[in-house]
Amino acid sequence: IDSALNPDLLRVAPATTPLPYDAIVQAAVDAHPGWTARYFERVDDDPAAAYKVLIRDADKTEKQVFVNPYTGAVLGER
Repeated sequence: IDSALNPDLLRVAPATTPLPYDAIVQAAVDAHPGWTARYFERVDDDPAAAYKVLIRDADKTEKQVFVNPYTGAVLGER
């Protein structure tokens, strides 16, 4: 259901080679200076799936940041 309701956050155009995991996480952190990555995961096993990176600030506020694994572009957050 989430993929159908939020395709701009969760779906990407597949390419041949994804970025290294650390580059995907760093893209989320770079978009939110002062925040720290807590964990990351692929939304699903489909090559068109984005990665979700959970980040946290000093006040322990958390956000989910969605990253294109092929380009490193931040797709959005919630």
